[in-house]
Amino acid sequence: MIRRPPRSTPSNSSAASDVYKRQSMLTPVPDAATPGPNAAFVSITFARDVRGNEPVDPGTVFPEGIPRIYAFFTFEGMSPGVAWTYAWYQNGTEIWSRTGPWEHGERGTIWVFYCPGDGYTAGEYEVRLYIGEELQQVGRFRVTPAPTPALTPGE
Repeated sequence: MIRRPPRSTPSNSSAASDVYKRQSMLTPVPDAATPGPNAAFVSITFARDVRGNEPVDPGTVFPEGIPRIYAFFTFEGMSPGVAWTYAWYQNGTEIWSRTGPWEHGERGTIWVFYCPGDGYTAGEYEVRLYIGEELQQVGRFRVTPAPTPALTPGE
């Protein structure tokens, strides 16, 4: 069963402290397998869309109001049943996360996405990937405010 951990407001703290806080928030996965010594998430690429399991319009800056952003990442050394978590943050505050057993093979590339109800608002975002209780990868992107329309004379 996949359950969403409670939201948290991270403080300005050391990375080790952040990992400890995240460990205390992880939802246990019953009978989770032990990650192998080479289990890793290697890189994160953000994109506006997906086509044929490939990122469409990848980038690190997106416009305000975009309805969905995808996070593609490569993995290696994974085993079925290992607990993993992906968590989305806006301006340092967790806005969505999911923990569950790994079901995607030993190596390859997969994607996850997040869709805020009314689209993304301006801010700094990041996605954190965990294997078991260990932070493996962090990717960051920015959502910029929509430009204000220029007024023409007489309006």
